[in-house]
Amino acid sequence: MKRLSIMILLALFAAILIIGTLSAQPMGPGQGGYCPWMGQGPAGQKGGWYCPWMGGSQTGPPVAKPGQPLTADQAKAMVEQHISGNPNLKVGKVTPKNDAYEVDIVTKDDSLVDKIQVNKQTGWFRSAY
Repeated sequence: MKRLSIMILLALFAAILIIGTLSAQPMGPGQGGYCPWMGQGPAGQKGGWYCPWMGGSQTGPPVAKPGQPLTADQAKAMVEQHISGNPNLKVGKVTPKNDAYEVDIVTKDDSLVDKIQVNKQTGWFRSAY
């Protein structure tokens, strides 16, 4: 009886491992959360770069091809899509700054809400503050 109990426990443990492995999904575009490519924590974490494709589909604004930096228009379009859920916000001035663009997020009456840095090489962004 003791041997049968041990075999059943081992079988259950093996089944749990197999089911867990089969149901695990790799992190990738549109799956939200962690940015494994940058080694950062959750998207939107203060000071961390936001992965623009996390939490949504890749049907958004075009990103630069590998080896080619983003244009100011592409950076603006990415931030516009990011804030599109809030009708009270809009994109203001876009300013080139070294390896990033600084994009102003303003209210409808042009009051500054935040400055976003968009990395020219990766398209990832974070608050400039």
